[in-house]
Amino acid sequence: GAIPGFVMKETDGNADENWWIDINNGALRVMTTNDALDSWSRKVTLLQNGNVGIGTAGPDAKLEVSGEAILAPISQPVSPQPGMIYYDQTSHVMRYYKGGSSPGWVDMGARVSLGEWTSTATLAGGGTETITDNRVYVAQGDGFVMAGWFGQGGGNDVYAYSGTSSTNLIVRCRSGRGDFARGASITMPVKKGHYWKVVDTNTQTYWVPLGD
Repeated sequence: GAIPGFVMKETDGNADENWWIDINNGALRVMTTNDALDSWSRKVTLLQNGNVGIGTAGPDAKLEVSGEAILAPISQPVSPQPGMIYYDQTSHVMRYYKGGSSPGWVDMGARVSLGEWTSTATLAGGGTETITDNRVYVAQGDGFVMAGWFGQGGGNDVYAYSGTSSTNLIVRCRSGRGDFARGASITMPVKKGHYWKVVDTNTQTYWVPLGD
């Protein structure tokens, strides 16, 4: 039979700026259409199970977007719920709220940290150098922490810590500068989900992931 729906036509004189809304096979469809009503483009689909698709006809989740999506930067929500995500306007990092004991908020992706980066450079998880300033980070995959400094008299001993708890890290390696050293460096493996930090505010730090 006929597909129930309706058309909202633009009346300002601009061509092909109309909306067509109908129900087809149980799905609510929101589409744009031309003036002749013989061509349309689906924009939003709402299925009977509550799944919403933007740019897709068959969403497989409560929200599925085909194409880019933008979250406007905001400050940290004051009343978060587990599973909440936002784009931080200060650190420029996506964050999610896992709830439970501190830290409740965790940065997303390979560039995850439990502290704040003191450098404006890309985070170490992306392969670009930065200064860790004794912050604690959590590995989102297996990898290595590489850190050090170069130049006589340019830095202190470099200590690297890791562990399964963010509040109980253990010294895993140390590189001393010595009286005539021109640098100090360390390389430390870290398992996925483990925490790590590098101590020495002059140290450049790299995160080197294993695999994807």
